Amino acid sequence: MNFRFLAIAASCAALACTSAHALDGQPDPGFGEAGVAYVVPDQVEAISFTPGAVIERPDGKLLVGGSRYKRGERPYEPEVRGMLVQLNADGSVDAGFGNSVIPGLFVLPSVVADQRMQEVQAIRRLDDGSVLMVGNAFGNYTPRGFVAKVGADGELDAGFGMGGVAAMPDLLRLHSIGVDSRGRILAAGEQVEGTMVTGTVVRLDPDGAFDTGFGDGGVTGIPWSGGDGLWGELNALAVTPDDGVVVAGYYEIPGEWEHYGFDYAVARLDADGQFDPSFAGTGWRVFRDPTDASDVNAIHRIALLPDGRIAFAGYHTADWNQTGLVLGMLAADGSTDESFGDPATPGYFKPQRAPDAQTMTPTSLVVQGDGKLLVGATYYVEADHKQLYYALRATPDGRLDAGFADGGVLLADVAPGGVNSDLGAIGLQADGRILLAGRSLRTPDWSIGDLAVMRLLNEVPPADRVFADGFELQ
Repeated sequence: MNFRFLAIAASCAALACTSAHALDGQPDPGFGEAGVAYVVPDQVEAISFTPGAVIERPDGKLLVGGSRYKRGERPYEPEVRGMLVQLNADGSVDAGFGNSVIPGLFVLPSVVADQRMQEVQAIRRLDDGSVLMVGNAFGNYTPRGFVAKVGADGELDAGFGMGGVAAMPDLLRLHSIGVDSRGRILAAGEQVEGTMVTGTVVRLDPDGAFDTGFGDGGVTGIPWSGGDGLWGELNALAVTPDDGVVVAGYYEIPGEWEHYGFDYAVARLDADGQFDPSFAGTGWRVFRDPTDASDVNAIHRIALLPDGRIAFAGYHTADWNQTGLVLGMLAADGSTDESFGDPATPGYFKPQRAPDAQTMTPTSLVVQGDGKLLVGATYYVEADHKQLYYALRATPDGRLDAGFADGGVLLADVAPGGVNSDLGAIGLQADGRILLAGRSLRTPDWSIGDLAVMRLLNEVPPADRVFADGFELQ
């Protein structure tokens, strides 16, 4: 039996009397209200929150990063800014944190001039308590990626970039971020040039300047297949132990008009920003499941395993006008790890879609300390006109872990009376408990969105190094 969280919240206290294994993946009744904490917008400073990452600070407090939406001067044109929200360990708001009239909320000031919408997509906490935030500014048809640094004091770090912000050139977008052993910052996205979109990786020095020792003046473009395609984007990034970087996304495959499609795309660069030929012979690989006829395949999240393998979460065309979740594994040399997944689809695990799901989009991927993979996804139910949340845990060899949640799957609805229940970010606490954070639209009004954080019990401690949603937990 699958479940939606709020329908069983009343039974969580009873579950606390059972074994730890039975609690694995169940909501933590000691957090928030029956396992969920909300931060509600005041309709003035904020009308909606869209979290993209959640991490635990060393003191046990929780930091959520993402974007804050505020009503603009014109209808349907909100002002969007980056945000950080801090919660206490029990899910209550940390009223001593922030710069807003809403307790616990820090709003990033405008970081790119004349851009109404400035979204943060990933964050990375540094050892000194400062936080890097990566995202994109748009609104005037010329998007620009940016990296901002907020100090431990909650102010923009004036010594980073220009007044705390490193802005990218026009039409260079960024989605994910990492930091290498020397404190250099890596970010991945794509460069738009006319009808061409090229996957792009940048590296900045710790002070926010482009690192000229990486690629071409701090930038490496990935043309895939010799550059004969039209579109390639990078959604995910992970820094390797030798200060290289693995990036992944999708690449358009040219063909006759009815045969255009997208394939999975992964590349590995060395510490100089050059293709690493030990990976797939060229440093990059464009591929698809040979047992699958899908024309639409994309990677949204990756995670590095201690043995060098690369786990990825993506989607594929599951049926007419429907997408399904895919979990895959590559060996360290870039080849498909055929010991992973279903025997009929070696290298790939394709779980059953959520009930009545029209589309499923992966939003997070985390590797636990025992090698199990936590995957989160949102899915849309057309009949209900509602977005819901789906999470599963897979064993290290790519099978559904029946000991997690309800037979390996969690279906969560943190907006039972509303239209959107999206817990897109996953993080692990030091004690192994699982954090899910996202947006909850608890009314029929699509413009009003609470921040929701759910905590799940988990008997497995995290690994020392975990890559998820573009940042590394420490």
